[in-house]
Amino acid sequence: MAGYEELEDLEDHGELADAPSSSSSSSSLSSIRPWHALAVVSVCGVLLIAGGLNPLTSPRAASSKIRSRVSELASRPNQQYAGLPLLHCHDSVAWGSFYATTQAEADRFHGNVGQTYTVACPRHCSLTDGHIYGCGSGPYLDESSICRSALGAGLAGNEEISIVTFTLVEPVEKYPACVMKGYDAVGDSKSAFKIDSMPWVWQEWSRAAKSPYVDRYCGQGWATQNPKEPCEASIKKYRSNCEVTSGLEHCYGPRAFKFLKGADPPEVLPAAGQYTRTVQVTASAPSSMPDAHVACSSDGTPPNTFKDEHGQFQSEVTLTLGIGTWNVVCQSESTLDGPSRPVTRTFQVIEQTQSPVILPDSSGPYVGSVQVTMRLSSPLGTIYFTTDGSEPNQHAAQYNGPITISKVGNTK
Repeated sequence: MAGYEELEDLEDHGELADAPSSSSSSSSLSSIRPWHALAVVSVCGVLLIAGGLNPLTSPRAASSKIRSRVSELASRPNQQYAGLPLLHCHDSVAWGSFYATTQAEADRFHGNVGQTYTVACPRHCSLTDGHIYGCGSGPYLDESSICRSALGAGLAGNEEISIVTFTLVEPVEKYPACVMKGYDAVGDSKSAFKIDSMPWVWQEWSRAAKSPYVDRYCGQGWATQNPKEPCEASIKKYRSNCEVTSGLEHCYGPRAFKFLKGADPPEVLPAAGQYTRTVQVTASAPSSMPDAHVACSSDGTPPNTFKDEHGQFQSEVTLTLGIGTWNVVCQSESTLDGPSRPVTRTFQVIEQTQSPVILPDSSGPYVGSVQVTMRLSSPLGTIYFTTDGSEPNQHAAQYNGPITISKVGNTK
């Protein structure tokens, strides 16, 4: 198998919370404490060379873990899952695609405040070194890894592809550090790992709205018409950092993001299991959220739209399933809270089989005990039986050979 090489040269620009203050602007590299990582990925493994801050507890241990997950972490731009963008673990709002080759790919999350995005996060992002600046549901500095932040917020699972929704918010001067609990699956009660975030402070934040800095970058008329308000140029100078990499501009700082918690999951009936001929599956939006709607798919992936064929939202959907095995996935969505976690049910729908032949028949009586055999006309079927007269189902005893009955009873 042909190997591939992934070369990553990263540097954090700006000032960490504990960095000494400087009279130069936050975009001046003289006031930066850089962290460089060089990662070479091939079929042979992963090499991490780091100096300064290292978010991984043990590079050697992390290398071993990452090596077994190379295929998981090697996403390329424009990958999709259930009709949603499938992110790389390093993707951020500031740098929209880790493998961006065009400015549009790099800027894909550069919307206005209030704009909402729903994306899919891959598995095993806990094993990567994407930095995080912020805590909980946010706000996060736009340079933060979206998917690692979602892990810390409890909205993504490490062992599953997770769908998360975030919205752009106004940036802030300080982003706190914290240690957050991470889970293998959303909704787990026991945490499986920890996600560390780092503090960030814009040391020259206030200059963006003060004279003479505003006059210098915004023009003398700006301060008069917009007192104590920064302009785009002063924000870029004092509240963001920009660089050009491979011909693409990368700016971080002018945006921040928060996660939406997600709607309550829908109620899905009936229970998963085996059914004959057909089964109707109904999903209802949570009654606790009057504005919620629901959608389902039957191919094992989350629904790619919440609208029906007429473009309408539905509070209840029904799927009629025929012969086969169906992996039904349903989600609800709220305007305020975004989509819920998926609810999955597996249904096996089989043909109706003929009743088994039971020998000897029930003409009895029989003295002492009697050996009973059962058979089907088709060798592919499975016989379930009871000896107390109750109706058998797939949870009853399974017939694997002759049985001996020594007391009065009714075998079905």
